[in-house]
Amino acid sequence: MSKQKQNFYDLYTKVIGQGEIDLLPLYAAEPCIEHSVGVHDGLEGFKNFFIPFFEVFPKRNIQVTRILEDGNFVFAHAYQVLNDGAAEWMTMDIVYTNADEKIIEHWDTIAPSFTGKNKAGHTAFDGATELADFAKTADNKILISNLYEQVYTNEKWQLIADFYAAEFIDHSEYGFLTSQELIDYYESSTTNYTLEKVYKIIGEGNFVAVFTKVMIDNKEVANIELYRIQDGKIVEYWRNMEYVVEEKLWLNSGKFATITTEF
Repeated sequence: MSKQKQNFYDLYTKVIGQGEIDLLPLYAAEPCIEHSVGVHDGLEGFKNFFIPFFEVFPKRNIQVTRILEDGNFVFAHAYQVLNDGAAEWMTMDIVYTNADEKIIEHWDTIAPSFTGKNKAGHTAFDGATELADFAKTADNKILISNLYEQVYTNEKWQLIADFYAAEFIDHSEYGFLTSQELIDYYESSTTNYTLEKVYKIIGEGNFVAVFTKVMIDNKEVANIELYRIQDGKIVEYWRNMEYVVEEKLWLNSGKFATITTEF
């Protein structure tokens, strides 16, 4: 595991999971810009959020299920079980690291995880974890970029079959089994769903993560989706969506801003 991946993994498991807040400077550095809107910027802002969090949730079981990197960006998919199941959260996080591979900026989506299995028999976290096909990283990122441009931006739902395998593994609450089911869902949906912007695509080998802003029934939503690709087709899919609270409640520059870098 690279140093920047290890730093992110250790921050999650040691600092947050085990509550070792004094280890934070080993893994993150100023300006430590935060886009989880309830957290202030800076190392002190991080500490000021998590010290009370540890008191409310003294029992924390955090599993980082997938982690990938693309340049100075690292993506992680994590499952948090707090106070023996009193709360279960899915988090999808993106961080940007400095020359020392320490975290200096962070974006995320946090939402309660559906419990149990969907109709396809999968949870929000199970499935493949092994990175492969590193030589295909660029092609896989292009595939996913084209998916958003051709399908989701233009709402050409029939083109889903050009990107998804005929049968794929879906870890959303819907548990779709086939690309045709997914097409039928979008074509019949009465939800007002609009893709506003693709902010970042992060790929490593056979996995690609995408950070977007969508509008659902006129409500702003931060959305991170993760795809596993095999032979030029999507064969597995995870997602996490977080409704963005009104701006007056933000403690930082907001969910989609960039400070130390550009998407």
